[in-house]
Amino acid sequence: MSGYRILDDDDIDPIKVEHKRKQYLDENTLIQIYNYIIYNFNCGDCHFWARSYLHDIGTVSLFGPFEGRTRGTALPTRRMTQFCRT
Repeated sequence: MSGYRILDDDDIDPIKVEHKRKQYLDENTLIQIYNYIIYNFNCGDCHFWARSYLHDIGTVSLFGPFEGRTRGTALPTRRMTQFCRT
C-alpha cells in the first residue's frame, strides 16, 4: 500500500458491545420482541453508551456523558456537545 496512510485521530475508545433482547408478554402471550445493540465507549475522560434497535438499525440513541460506566452520575450536558459531530 505504497502512498497510503491511515490516520486515526478518533478519541473514542470502545469498551463493550452487547446484544440484548426484550420480550413483552400479556400474561403468557408474547406481544412483542425487541432486539437491540448497546455500544459502550469512552471519549476522553467521559463514558457514553448508545442503543440501536435492530429493526431500525440506522437510528441510534446516544446517552451520556457519564463519569464512569455505572451510568449513575451524568456530567453537564454542555460536555456532550464537545464530542458530537454532525
